[in-house]
Amino acid sequence: MANDKSTNSKFISGSFWMTFGNVASNLLGALYVIPWLNWLRPNDAIANSLFSKGYQWYALFLVISQAGIPGAIAKQVAKYNALGEYSTSKKIFKHGAMFMVALGFLFSVIMFVVAPVLSAGDNRLIPIFRSLSVAILIIPVMSLLRGFTQGFNDMKPSAISLLIEQIFRIIFILGSTYLIIKVFHRSYVLAVVFSTFAAFIGAVFSLLFLLSTILLHKKKYHLNVNERNSRLSTTDLFLEIIKQSVPYIFTDSSITLFFLIDQYTFNRAMLLVKHYSKDQLDFFYALFAANANKLTTIVLSLAVAMAVSLTPLLSSMITKKEVGKIRVQIRKILEVFNFIIFPASLGVMAVAAPLYTIFYRYDRLGILILQISAVVCIVEAMFMVLSAIFQASYFNSVAIKYLLFGIGLKLLFQFPCVYFMREKGAIFATGLALLITCLLMFRELVHTFSLKLNYFMRRSFALLLLSMVMALVTNFAVKLMYHFVDPRDRFLAVIILIVAIILGVIIYGFLVLKTGLANYVFGKKALQKIKKMIFRSGN
Repeated sequence: MANDKSTNSKFISGSFWMTFGNVASNLLGALYVIPWLNWLRPNDAIANSLFSKGYQWYALFLVISQAGIPGAIAKQVAKYNALGEYSTSKKIFKHGAMFMVALGFLFSVIMFVVAPVLSAGDNRLIPIFRSLSVAILIIPVMSLLRGFTQGFNDMKPSAISLLIEQIFRIIFILGSTYLIIKVFHRSYVLAVVFSTFAAFIGAVFSLLFLLSTILLHKKKYHLNVNERNSRLSTTDLFLEIIKQSVPYIFTDSSITLFFLIDQYTFNRAMLLVKHYSKDQLDFFYALFAANANKLTTIVLSLAVAMAVSLTPLLSSMITKKEVGKIRVQIRKILEVFNFIIFPASLGVMAVAAPLYTIFYRYDRLGILILQISAVVCIVEAMFMVLSAIFQASYFNSVAIKYLLFGIGLKLLFQFPCVYFMREKGAIFATGLALLITCLLMFRELVHTFSLKLNYFMRRSFALLLLSMVMALVTNFAVKLMYHFVDPRDRFLAVIILIVAIILGVIIYGFLVLKTGLANYVFGKKALQKIKKMIFRSGN
C-alpha cells in the first residue's frame, strides 16, 4: 500500500513539474506573438504562415534526428535503475550522448542541403529551413540529457530547462525582429529567418543548464559508478536502445505529421472550391496551423507533461512485473488526464473571443476556428497519452499501428472535409481521424490490460459534464460582457479574459470539490502535496 502511494506521489510530482515547465514555456511562446506580429504588420499573417511552415518540417527533422532516443533512454534508464544496475544506466547515458551528437550533425546537414526541395517552390522558405537546421546540431543531445534525468523520475531539471530555452529564444526573437523591422527597415522574411534561428540560441542556454545540473549532482545520477560493471556489451546496449527508440520516432512526430498533411494538401483542396490568391491561402492556413495551434499547444502541453511523467514509472513496473500496480497506474493516468484536459480544452473554447483578440485581432472566423481546435485538442491529447501508455508498457507496435491508421483516416477525410467546410475542414479531418483512432486504442488498452473501468467511465462522464457546465457559464459571462464593450478593444479583452478565467476556475473548482471528484482522482494527500509544491514554486 505504501508503495502504491509512493508511485502515485511520484506520478503527481512528475506531472506537476512537467506541466509547470510545458505550460509556462508554451504560454511564453504564445505571449511573445503579440509584439512580434504588431511589428511585422501589415505582413503579419504571411510572416506567421511562413514561420509555421518552417517549424512543421523542423519539428519532423528534430524527431528523426533524435531517433526517439531521449524517450527510449528515459525508459531504459528507469528499467535498469529499478534493477539496481546503475552502471548500465551510466553506460546508456555515455554512449547515447555520443550517438546523439553524430545524429544531430548528420540531420542538420541534410536539412540544410534539402531546404530547396522542402520549400516546394516557395523561395522564402529556403533560408528559414536553413536557419532552423543549425538548431538540430545541439537539440538532440540536449533532449538526451532531459531523457536521462527523467529516467530517475526527476522531472525538475527538464521543466526548468524548457523555461530557460524558451526565455532566451524569445529574447532573441523580439530583439532581432525589432532591430530588423523598426530600426533597419528590412524585409519581414529576414525577420522570420532570425526568429527561427532563435531556436538555436535557446537550445544553447538550455544545454548549458542541463550539463551543469548533471555534473553538479553526479552522485544523485550515479555517475560515479564504474560502467565496466555493466553486464551488457556496447553492441547489445545500442541494439536495445534502437529497438525501443524507433517507435518513438513515429509517435513523437504524430501531430506534426497531421500538420504536414495540412501543409501540402490544404491549398490544393481549397482551390477545388474556389480560386484563391496565394496570400489568401496563407491567411487561411495561418488561422488554424499557426494562430489556433499556438494557443491550443498550451493545452496539448498538459498531455505531453503527463506522457513524459508516466513513461519511467510504467517502465519500472513492467520490469518488476507488478501487474496489479500497472492497472491501477493506467487508470490513475487516465483519470488525471480527464480531470485536467476536459476543463482546459472546453475552457479555451469558452474564452476564445477575448483570447484570440489579445494575441491576434478580433476576427470571427479566427475565433470560430480556435473554438473548434480547442475541442479537437481533447482527442489530440488523448492520442498522445494512449500512445505513451502503450510504449511505456513495451507495446510499441500497437502505438505505431494506430498512428498509421490515424494518418490513413486523415488522408481519407482531408479533401472531403476541406471541400465542404473550407477553412474549418482540415481541423475537422484531424479531429474525426483521431477520434476514431482513440476509440480503437482505448478498446485495445482495456483488452490488453484486462481493465475494469466502470467507476472510471462514470467519473469521466461526470468530469466532462462539470467541464461543460463551467464552459457554458463562462461563455455566457463572456458574451454578456461583450454586449457592453467594443469586441475589438484589446485592453478590454484582457480584462474580460481575466474575469472569465477566474470565474471558470472557481466554478470548476467548486464543482469537483463539492462532488468529491478531486479527492477520488488525486487523493487527499496528493492534493495537499500539490498545494505545497505550488506554494513553494510561488516563493
